Amino acid sequence: MHIAVYDDNIADRKQLERLLGRESDKRIPTTGNLYIDSHGSFESLLHAPMQYELFFIDCHSGDKDGMDVAHMLRKAGVTAPIVMCSGKTDYTAFSAAPEMLLHIKKPIQKEALSAIIDEALEIHTHMEQPITIQGEKETIYLHEHDILYANEYHHTMHIHTASGKVHSTLGRLADLIITLEDNPRFLCTEKKCIVNLLHVNEVRFGKIVFDTQETLSFPFWQTEHVKKLHHYAKTHAE
Repeated sequence: MHIAVYDDNIADRKQLERLLGRESDKRIPTTGNLYIDSHGSFESLLHAPMQYELFFIDCHSGDKDGMDVAHMLRKAGVTAPIVMCSGKTDYTAFSAAPEMLLHIKKPIQKEALSAIIDEALEIHTHMEQPITIQGEKETIYLHEHDILYANEYHHTMHIHTASGKVHSTLGRLADLIITLEDNPRFLCTEKKCIVNLLHVNEVRFGKIVFDTQETLSFPFWQTEHVKKLHHYAKTHAE
């Protein structure tokens, strides 16, 4: 498990690093190593947050507190559990809090830390893990439900998302297809396009209409086949 620690109190941050290091040693034979990155600023934390599977957060500097940072992580697309470390600030008292927050009190005790990591690991067993798409200069993290469709032209992969954002990268569409081709929710309409059938609202003659009202053409002779696969994907969705 990859863990990010962000605490602007350097003494508290170093203490949590030591506790996590000991916890990692203890877990090697069972749940495996804990890989810990420590951050002293939210700019550093937000540089590449999607790589982490658990966050420990507390800060009071400037005009931002730990809950502000938690909201920033969620806005950046992070779905992993975030542990709010209550000391000077009691984060359990915040009414407007993002989802998937866990809480621990300072000073952090090793028994409480071990329990919170067990809880985070249990949460991860029920979470959809993001798909990692490695481009030439960036790494993109997306969940299956984020993807509307992806295609490739001019040697560039374009991933259209349900939110309307399009990620363009030199990463290979073939690699994404290999990742998703055994998933009945996804359909390769041709060599250079893959579609998330759960976002398809209607299949017409040679045309797919998404729930965003965006349309995509495909070879018209595949219409009945695509309709059957669309029906199967919809009826077998969890």
